[in-house]
Amino acid sequence: MCSVSYFPVNEGFILTSNRDERAGRETISPKTYQHENQNIVYPKDSEKGGTWIAWSENKEGLCLLNGGFKKHKHTGNYSRSRGNIALERFNYEHPWDFITLIDLTNVEPFTIILFDIRDSVFLMELVWDGKQKHANYLDPNIMHFWCSSTLYTSRLKSARRRMFEEWQMRQDTICADKILEYHHTHLNLKPELPSPKPEVQTVSISQIIHTPQESTLRYFPVELVH
Repeated sequence: MCSVSYFPVNEGFILTSNRDERAGRETISPKTYQHENQNIVYPKDSEKGGTWIAWSENKEGLCLLNGGFKKHKHTGNYSRSRGNIALERFNYEHPWDFITLIDLTNVEPFTIILFDIRDSVFLMELVWDGKQKHANYLDPNIMHFWCSSTLYTSRLKSARRRMFEEWQMRQDTICADKILEYHHTHLNLKPELPSPKPEVQTVSISQIIHTPQESTLRYFPVELVH
């Protein structure tokens, strides 16, 4: 999980996520699953059974990136996968309950974006650095952009954010399809291009769209993005 953008729109938002992974790692396309008596839509990682993006019928959701503030050394023998930690969020009533109560002992570092739209747009970021939780409220009315620390240095993350901001400023209007095209054209790790990890490429792009007109999760295997 590599590049994620959050863009506010009238009474809602568009969150778009590139999944950068080994090409052979299989994914089950989004389906509706039941967790704690609520229906949740998400694509599932076939290898570990977790996910990196999810949206519930209660208008709660999340998006996961591998790594915390900086690249860490992978030690193996972790207690649970990060994708399964993401699904544990739905065991809790509120994002803050999840942040406060979840036991992350021996879990690999990650960053997770949490949002709850039941009353108004509520947006938080939880960074687990392997030893400590770092939680921040985020302004839901401004653009946000993230890159995975396992793939990108601080310099490269800043450069990609700056490119996204410059693109945004050149647009007369912003819509989900335009953001999807930007993620596919400018944030896509392709096998033929130089990559921080040559075995990793963009395998899919997902979007959560919440507006007065629609509230949905869209999923595109990268070869089907036009």
